[in-house]
Amino acid sequence: MKNNDAQLRKISLLILPISLLVFILLGCARPNLSPMPTPAASPVPETAKSEWETSETFLTEIDFDGVYELAAASPDARRFGYPIEVGLNMLMIVDGVRGKEYTTVWSQPVFSPDSQRVAYIAGIHHIAPKKSREFVVVDGLEGKSYDYIGSLPSFSRDGQRIAYVAEQDSRQFMVTDGKEGKEYDRLITRLPYTSYFNPFSPDDQRIAYTVEEGGKQFIVVDGAEGRPYDFIWEPPTFSPDSQRIAHAAKVSDRWLMVIDGVEGKKYQFLASSSVFSPDSQRTAYVAKEDGKKILVIDGGENKRYDDITSGIPFFGPFSPDSTRVAYAARLDDREFTIVDDVEGKAYDSVSLPVFSPDSRRVAYVAEDGGERFMVLDGKEGKRYEEVSLPVFSAGSQRIAYIAQNEGGQFAVVDGKEGERYDAAGTPMFSPDSQRLAFVVKFDLQQFVVIDGVEGPSYSTALTKVAIVFDSPDSLHHLGIKENAVYLVQIDNIT
Repeated sequence: MKNNDAQLRKISLLILPISLLVFILLGCARPNLSPMPTPAASPVPETAKSEWETSETFLTEIDFDGVYELAAASPDARRFGYPIEVGLNMLMIVDGVRGKEYTTVWSQPVFSPDSQRVAYIAGIHHIAPKKSREFVVVDGLEGKSYDYIGSLPSFSRDGQRIAYVAEQDSRQFMVTDGKEGKEYDRLITRLPYTSYFNPFSPDDQRIAYTVEEGGKQFIVVDGAEGRPYDFIWEPPTFSPDSQRIAHAAKVSDRWLMVIDGVEGKKYQFLASSSVFSPDSQRTAYVAKEDGKKILVIDGGENKRYDDITSGIPFFGPFSPDSTRVAYAARLDDREFTIVDDVEGKAYDSVSLPVFSPDSRRVAYVAEDGGERFMVLDGKEGKRYEEVSLPVFSAGSQRIAYIAQNEGGQFAVVDGKEGERYDAAGTPMFSPDSQRLAFVVKFDLQQFVVIDGVEGPSYSTALTKVAIVFDSPDSLHHLGIKENAVYLVQIDNIT
């Protein structure tokens, strides 16, 4: 059974890197994304094309025995790591430095949010199952070994703390900063082998997770056990200010949301977790009753619909200033957005509405008659075969997204179409909103396009190319050329 678990885990560990590759290189094209089109206010003035200077800093050679499905770059796009096979063993390479050999390395390298630390799961396995051990390696140091490591290691946001799920003698517990928590039958993580599971609060001071013991499930917050329920489907959610906490629970055949320890109304089903507003004062979740879905805002029920669509469990319906609410719904075979309780025009399908940073503008992707287009502030944009999740600039005046027509994918920036490529990644505005960069793929090579200027080409072997603006006129990313990884620095020289 444990061997089967191990195989399942190895497969699941590939899901995140592979999905990132698909998203970056191919995934700019589904309508159930987020939106934003042509700008309404003063566009950036037309100027001659900028000139950019590129410099490369060698980071590490590529080992052709590497397991590239498990390669990962640090959040600041300055570090790179991946496991390799060495005979019958494996080891992790980070920034060109080879780690210790183990029977296996189970995971990709997990970098801390500040990119300074790195952790991964390794194991020593023998024919006799009881002699097989797994452990987390943090900054090159092995942690205590266990029968099984049940989640990727998670760093706190400040990078100082680390937590993961371990199993010993069929009992599971949280290991936080090297200290073992209370043992339970099972710890419940949303996606066990991806970094989506993080038990730390936003301020890094608190920790919460869901456990199962004796057939009942309950949350554990800062070591204190909550009320037991028949079923809790995922870890609890902290508010942005770390002071509040919420989770869904099942009692008999009914579901309810528990917010700050107070049970809400019971429903046939809950279709999402609870979402806190950015100011932590408001809550929202989707419930189902009598075949209809309802958005429950601050405990009050909105209008019932056949479905409430487009990512409520993953994206909050609140505006950045917490005063507005937008979501998507379906009645019969038509979908539309609801913004501040006002239903928009009905289409074949619509994406989740997206607010601008100043909370004043709303955009979404719509589909009608097989064509997709952006709807910005109620105005329909040009129609395409596909339209992706768009991006507002920090100043809320500019907008960019990826579209697809015959001939390839291209960026639409402030309503203007760019060059066609085989695939294009999510656009990114500079901090001052003046420049735009994105990754493209063309003829088996990939490169960054900045304000329409193409940078040098690199191999598509990197599963994710993260662009980081260092200033309005400077950015960097990682690139693979031949058998080496480089830190690529691009600076404006005009």
